[in-house]
Amino acid sequence: MKIFTSKNGKRHRHRHTDDADDFKRRQMASKRRKAVFSKLLFYALCVIALIVLVAVYYVYTS
Repeated sequence: MKIFTSKNGKRHRHRHTDDADDFKRRQMASKRRKAVFSKLLFYALCVIALIVLVAVYYVYTS
């Protein structure tokens, strides 16, 4: 394992990852991405539902 120093003097270790580590990292990222997308979709659909409710209320009261 090579150890390099940067301009500010900190040491960086370059790790070589194998296919299992890459697969694990991709799976974890996929789970996080799916969770964020599901939350975003939930809130977007809640906003759309509120807009529809307000529109229906406005139509029936006027």
